[in-house]
Amino acid sequence: MELSILIPTYNYDCQPLVDELTRQAEKITDLQYEIIVLNDKSTVPIHCTGCRQINMDYNVGRAKGRNILASKAKYRYLLFIDSDSMPANGNYLSVYADMACEGCVLMGGRVYDDIYDRSHALLPRYGQRERNHGTHISKAPFVSPNFLIDREVFCGFNESLTGYGHEDTLFGIELHRQGTEYKCIDNPVIHRHIESNSEFLQKTKTSVECLARLMDEYPELGEVSTLLKWQRKVNLRVFRWTLPLLEKIIVRCGSVKAMQLWKLIYISGL
Repeated sequence: MELSILIPTYNYDCQPLVDELTRQAEKITDLQYEIIVLNDKSTVPIHCTGCRQINMDYNVGRAKGRNILASKAKYRYLLFIDSDSMPANGNYLSVYADMACEGCVLMGGRVYDDIYDRSHALLPRYGQRERNHGTHISKAPFVSPNFLIDREVFCGFNESLTGYGHEDTLFGIELHRQGTEYKCIDNPVIHRHIESNSEFLQKTKTSVECLARLMDEYPELGEVSTLLKWQRKVNLRVFRWTLPLLEKIIVRCGSVKAMQLWKLIYISGL
């Protein structure tokens, strides 16, 4: 098997990830591989050994960064892993190597450690909930922190999206448009960098605003987005006055239910 392992990073030291992937790769017979790290103009020093590092002159963002990595890869199969991840199992690469086939797109998923203080509890709780509801659903929204793809079906990420949110969802839609199906498998990475509840809320706000802008151009979003499905059923615009209260609950308690309600009210007013 020929495998290009592609790691975009911004302000995160991915040397432990590179070391672990190298350790696993060296144990696989007949595996030709490379590891490429794209440093997206980090504001802190990033120096990775045991890989090829590409340093950007300016911050290109998540979508373009992944496209650049794909263009620099020399092997057929592309494995994209976010830099703030770590394989959850010692046979992580072996699972992908065994399942790789012509035209494949495999999402391995992401898990979280169990213990975080309350001010950082929202992201693990929310991420684990999405995994429980989406891992085994073939039409679950595409997620990009951990996936393997045959470069013959790689359709590229939409580079018009420079902010946070939904470049991976649109990637999944483009795969479907070209007749390529993707599959969810149980081969997770552990998400190491856990943002505070406040930080995650702000990123979610940007993501919801992005989703609202994309609805007309991508009607398929109505089929893959649980938020849009609920919005069609109920319009909670009149409850926008509750958003500040919900935000306080979200930040203080990391409540997933409060976040879900906040998202539905927020998008109803956009």
